[in-house]
Amino acid sequence: MLRREFLQGAIAAGLVTSLPAEATTAEGLGLGSQGELYGAKSSRLLNFTEAVTLEAWIKADRMGTEGGRILDKTSPGTNAGYLLDTYPGNSLRIITDGGAVSAHVTLDADTWHHVVGVYDATSAIFALYLDGAEVAKARAAGIRHLSATRVPLRLGADPDGGNRFHGRILRAAVYGRAMSASEVAARAAAGPSVAPPGKGAAGDWTLTDAPGPVVRPLSGAVALQAVGYVRSTPMTGEAEPPANPLTLWYRKPARAWTEALPIGSGRLGAMVFGGIDEERIQLNEDTVWAGGPHNYDNPEGLAALPEIRRLVVDEKWREAEALINAKFMGIPAGQSPYQPVGSLILTQDSPPAVDRYRRDLDIDQAIARVAY
Repeated sequence: MLRREFLQGAIAAGLVTSLPAEATTAEGLGLGSQGELYGAKSSRLLNFTEAVTLEAWIKADRMGTEGGRILDKTSPGTNAGYLLDTYPGNSLRIITDGGAVSAHVTLDADTWHHVVGVYDATSAIFALYLDGAEVAKARAAGIRHLSATRVPLRLGADPDGGNRFHGRILRAAVYGRAMSASEVAARAAAGPSVAPPGKGAAGDWTLTDAPGPVVRPLSGAVALQAVGYVRSTPMTGEAEPPANPLTLWYRKPARAWTEALPIGSGRLGAMVFGGIDEERIQLNEDTVWAGGPHNYDNPEGLAALPEIRRLVVDEKWREAEALINAKFMGIPAGQSPYQPVGSLILTQDSPPAVDRYRRDLDIDQAIARVAY
């Protein structure tokens, strides 16, 4: 931490308004594989073209190599947009249209860390800061402007609810400008409870352990909303089990992709989350794959077929399998990754109460329903 004398100078310069408390008891929003998610719908207020700064105060539990998203508004599978995460593991990374910058640091659960990612296409600034100090930087690749993405902004996960951050977030902000190094240092020194509302922020939010359905910003016009269902909406009563025993059914909405219910025809598919104020239906279509059209034919396959048949008749299974793998499989033998088409979001006013909620998937009829 910076010395208290530095803070006195920061106050005189107008960068902070007062000295930080010696300690804070705030615990922030707890996030994990089953934690509630918050986010904001895509809007022009969050689609920047020149610059972006992503800021958060976090405590990070130990995560796997894939890490977890802190703030994310990137289109899945691309660099379009912006994100700040802990990849790999408990390190720090920022991704934008200009590429990625990573810092091999160690974020832990015992300390409130101030993490900041800054990108400015005009000034070619691409940098990461940890606790007020610059820890990584790169020249903005090609000085590319930021793309406007239609996906929502998510806190603690990607726009589809995956890549979840494990730990706590006490405060977070998104700016449509590049924050200076001196400003980053002053805000880190002040701490989340004292740092003033972020100047020029699209949204600057303080999180609690139970934020409720909406988190109003300290500055900016973008509020965060609970994703999937509203915690404060009373959910009363218990729905009756479905009549058909071949039915998957639950008494609360899905919070993650792995909890959603799958439907599909073989060509079209969807995952139904069953939200109350916001229903998310993630869509797939069988022609959406990575890469371009190509021919899997193996020109040696036909000539090898008689020998493969002979080996099978002679029960020489290993020799037959080896010949199949060498001469008969498609080129390439594996398939390209399957990609989601996108998410259909249906929003409605939150009801005053929810009674006997049930979402189910009737396997006989291949129909997903939500009722309350």
